[in-house]
Amino acid sequence: MVYRKEAGWDQSDSGGDDDGFRNLSVTGKANIDLTDDLTLRLSGRLSDRLVEFDDGAGFGCGSPSCYLVDSADHTKGRDIMFGASADYRSLGGALVSTPSFSYSSRDDHLQGTGWSVDTEVSTLKAGHQAAYTFGDADQHKVIGAAEFERETFR
Repeated sequence: MVYRKEAGWDQSDSGGDDDGFRNLSVTGKANIDLTDDLTLRLSGRLSDRLVEFDDGAGFGCGSPSCYLVDSADHTKGRDIMFGASADYRSLGGALVSTPSFSYSSRDDHLQGTGWSVDTEVSTLKAGHQAAYTFGDADQHKVIGAAEFERETFR
């Protein structure tokens, strides 16, 4: 787990509120040998964030106060990622079958003075790979794979 928070500073340099950020990330990973021939791998991550900023105005005098206006604008979001795969060894280890699955999503909310934008992106993947090793001293290998991916955006 990683947590970071900064109080920030007034980006507009006009004596307004400080524009800071915070970020929390939790990550986990496990490799589990269920049997001599079956290994399961799991991974996951959750991230939650907030970033504050001032609104852009115009251009001019060379000071931040000329092109930034103190405001409570911010973006906040959450990322979720999860994956699972397995290795199943058969035929004395010559054939390794590896099914896999993963899911990720990212939600963002951008809030400005008088406006806001929300986005959501998600990706789902499923796949399978098989590898067969043969010949003297395992010198040959045949690999086949298939994957499905679906991504949505709103």
